[in-house]
Amino acid sequence: KSADEVLFTGVKEVDDFFEQEKNFLINYYNRIKDSCVKADKMTRSHKNVADDYIHTAACLHSLALEEPTVIKKYLLKVAELFEKLRKVEGRVSSDEDLKLTELLRYYMLNIEAAKDLLYRRTKALIDYENSNKALDKARLKSKDVKLAEAHQQECCQKFEQLSESAKEG
Repeated sequence: KSADEVLFTGVKEVDDFFEQEKNFLINYYNRIKDSCVKADKMTRSHKNVADDYIHTAACLHSLALEEPTVIKKYLLKVAELFEKLRKVEGRVSSDEDLKLTELLRYYMLNIEAAKDLLYRRTKALIDYENSNKALDKARLKSKDVKLAEAHQQECCQKFEQLSESAKEG
Protein backbone atom coordinates (compact mmCIF):
# COMPACT_ATOMS: atom_id res chain seq x y z
CA LYS A 1 0.00 0.00 0.00
CA SER A 2 1.09 3.54 -0.67
CA ALA A 3 1.44 6.13 2.09
CA ASP A 4 -1.74 7.83 0.89
CA GLU A 5 -3.68 4.57 1.05
CA VAL A 6 -2.53 4.02 4.63
CA LEU A 7 -3.18 7.62 5.71
CA PHE A 8 -6.69 7.79 4.30
CA THR A 9 -7.84 4.25 5.11
CA GLY A 10 -10.03 5.29 8.03
CA VAL A 11 -11.61 8.26 6.25
CA LYS A 12 -15.27 7.69 5.40
CA GLU A 13 -16.03 8.81 1.86
CA VAL A 14 -19.17 10.95 1.58
CA ASP A 15 -19.85 9.97 -2.05
CA ASP A 16 -20.10 6.29 -3.03
CA PHE A 17 -19.03 7.14 -6.58
CA PHE A 18 -15.57 8.18 -5.38
CA GLU A 19 -15.25 5.20 -3.05
CA GLN A 20 -15.99 2.85 -5.95
CA GLU A 21 -13.59 4.75 -8.20
CA LYS A 22 -10.82 4.57 -5.63
CA ASN A 23 -11.30 0.81 -5.11
CA PHE A 24 -11.45 0.22 -8.86
CA LEU A 25 -8.26 2.22 -9.47
CA ILE A 26 -6.37 0.43 -6.70
CA ASN A 27 -7.37 -3.00 -8.04
CA TYR A 28 -6.74 -1.99 -11.65
CA TYR A 29 -3.34 -0.52 -10.78
CA ASN A 30 -2.28 -3.70 -8.96
CA ARG A 31 -3.29 -5.86 -11.92
CA ILE A 32 -1.54 -3.62 -14.43
CA LYS A 33 1.56 -3.61 -12.20
CA ASP A 34 1.53 -7.44 -12.07
CA SER A 35 1.12 -7.58 -15.84
CA CYS A 36 4.02 -5.18 -16.28
CA VAL A 37 6.28 -7.34 -14.09
CA LYS A 38 5.29 -10.44 -16.06
CA ALA A 39 5.83 -8.64 -19.38
CA ASP A 40 9.29 -7.59 -18.18
CA LYS A 41 10.09 -11.21 -17.33
CA MET A 42 8.85 -12.34 -20.73
CA THR A 43 10.94 -9.70 -22.49
CA ARG A 44 14.04 -10.73 -20.52
CA SER A 45 13.36 -14.37 -21.40
CA HIS A 46 13.20 -13.54 -25.11
CA LYS A 47 16.45 -11.60 -24.80
CA ASN A 48 18.08 -14.54 -22.99
CA VAL A 49 16.91 -16.91 -25.75
CA ALA A 50 18.44 -14.56 -28.33
CA ASP A 51 21.71 -14.58 -26.37
CA ASP A 52 21.62 -18.38 -26.22
CA TYR A 53 21.14 -18.49 -29.99
CA ILE A 54 24.35 -16.46 -30.37
CA HIS A 55 26.32 -18.99 -28.32
CA THR A 56 24.75 -21.93 -30.15
CA ALA A 57 25.54 -20.41 -33.54
CA ALA A 58 29.14 -19.69 -32.49
CA CYS A 59 29.63 -23.24 -31.21
CA LEU A 60 28.18 -24.76 -34.38
CA HIS A 61 30.34 -22.48 -36.51
CA SER A 62 33.54 -23.41 -34.65
CA LEU A 63 32.58 -27.10 -34.80
CA ALA A 64 32.03 -26.81 -38.56
CA LEU A 65 35.50 -25.29 -39.01
CA GLU A 66 37.08 -28.29 -37.28
CA GLU A 67 34.95 -30.86 -39.12
CA PRO A 68 36.46 -31.89 -42.49
CA THR A 69 33.58 -34.15 -43.53
CA VAL A 70 30.34 -33.62 -45.41
CA ILE A 71 28.62 -32.54 -42.20
CA LYS A 72 30.59 -29.26 -42.27
CA LYS A 73 28.18 -27.72 -44.81
CA TYR A 74 25.16 -28.66 -42.69
CA LEU A 75 26.71 -27.33 -39.51
CA LEU A 76 27.38 -23.98 -41.21
CA LYS A 77 23.77 -23.83 -42.44
CA VAL A 78 22.42 -24.61 -38.97
CA ALA A 79 24.77 -21.98 -37.47
CA GLU A 80 23.43 -19.48 -40.01
CA LEU A 81 19.88 -20.46 -39.07
CA PHE A 82 20.57 -19.81 -35.38
CA GLU A 83 22.06 -16.42 -36.25
CA LYS A 84 18.86 -15.49 -38.10
CA LEU A 85 16.76 -16.79 -35.21
CA ARG A 86 18.80 -14.60 -32.85
CA LYS A 87 17.96 -11.52 -34.89
CA VAL A 88 14.26 -12.41 -34.94
CA GLU A 89 14.20 -13.18 -31.21
CA GLY A 90 16.04 -9.92 -30.46
CA ARG A 91 13.47 -7.99 -32.49
CA VAL A 92 10.61 -9.75 -30.70
CA SER A 93 12.18 -8.82 -27.36
CA SER A 94 12.60 -5.16 -28.25
CA ASP A 95 9.11 -4.95 -29.81
CA GLU A 96 7.50 -6.46 -26.71
CA ASP A 97 9.42 -4.06 -24.51
CA LEU A 98 8.51 -1.08 -26.63
CA LYS A 99 4.88 -1.91 -27.34
CA LEU A 100 3.63 -3.94 -24.41
CA THR A 101 5.74 -3.04 -21.40
CA GLU A 102 5.89 0.67 -22.17
CA LEU A 103 2.13 0.75 -22.74
CA LEU A 104 1.54 -0.92 -19.37
CA ARG A 105 3.88 1.60 -17.69
CA TYR A 106 1.94 4.42 -19.36
CA TYR A 107 -1.31 3.00 -17.96
CA MET A 108 0.30 2.78 -14.52
CA LEU A 109 1.27 6.46 -14.68
CA ASN A 110 -2.27 7.45 -15.70
CA ILE A 111 -3.79 5.37 -12.91
CA GLU A 112 -1.36 6.89 -10.40
CA ALA A 113 -2.40 10.37 -11.52
CA ALA A 114 -6.09 9.47 -11.07
CA LYS A 115 -5.41 7.95 -7.64
CA ASP A 116 -3.43 11.06 -6.64
CA LEU A 117 -6.38 13.23 -7.62
CA LEU A 118 -8.72 11.12 -5.49
CA TYR A 119 -6.29 11.27 -2.55
CA ARG A 120 -5.99 15.05 -2.90
CA ARG A 121 -9.80 15.16 -2.85
CA THR A 122 -9.85 13.02 0.30
CA LYS A 123 -7.28 15.34 1.90
CA ALA A 124 -9.47 18.30 0.93
CA LEU A 125 -12.47 16.52 2.49
CA ILE A 126 -10.54 16.07 5.74
CA ASP A 127 -9.50 19.74 5.66
CA TYR A 128 -13.11 20.77 5.01
CA GLU A 129 -14.41 18.64 7.91
CA ASN A 130 -11.70 20.04 10.20
CA SER A 131 -12.54 23.60 9.14
CA ASN A 132 -16.22 22.92 9.98
CA LYS A 133 -15.18 21.76 13.45
CA ALA A 134 -12.92 24.81 13.86
CA LEU A 135 -15.79 27.07 12.78
CA ASP A 136 -18.12 25.47 15.35
CA LYS A 137 -15.50 26.00 18.07
CA ALA A 138 -14.97 29.61 16.97
CA ARG A 139 -18.73 30.25 17.13
CA LEU A 140 -18.95 28.70 20.61
CA LYS A 141 -16.13 30.91 21.83
CA SER A 142 -17.25 33.88 19.69
CA LYS A 143 -13.65 34.30 18.67
CA ASP A 144 -12.16 34.56 15.14
CA VAL A 145 -15.48 33.59 13.53
CA LYS A 146 -14.82 35.56 10.31
CA LEU A 147 -11.41 33.94 9.90
CA ALA A 148 -12.86 30.46 10.51
CA GLU A 149 -15.70 31.12 8.03
CA ALA A 150 -13.23 32.28 5.38
CA HIS A 151 -11.08 29.19 5.93
CA GLN A 152 -14.16 26.95 5.79
CA GLN A 153 -15.28 28.57 2.51
CA GLU A 154 -11.80 28.15 1.04
CA CYS A 155 -11.71 24.46 2.04
CA CYS A 156 -15.21 23.94 0.63
CA GLN A 157 -14.28 25.49 -2.72
CA LYS A 158 -11.11 23.40 -2.96
CA PHE A 159 -13.04 20.22 -2.13
CA GLU A 160 -15.78 20.96 -4.68
CA GLN A 161 -13.23 21.87 -7.35
CA LEU A 162 -11.33 18.61 -6.83
CA SER A 163 -14.63 16.68 -6.84
CA GLU A 164 -15.56 18.21 -10.20
CA SER A 165 -12.12 17.44 -11.65
CA ALA A 166 -12.34 13.85 -10.44
CA LYS A 167 -15.81 13.35 -11.93
CA GLU A 168 -14.68 14.74 -15.30
CA GLY A 169 -11.55 12.61 -15.49
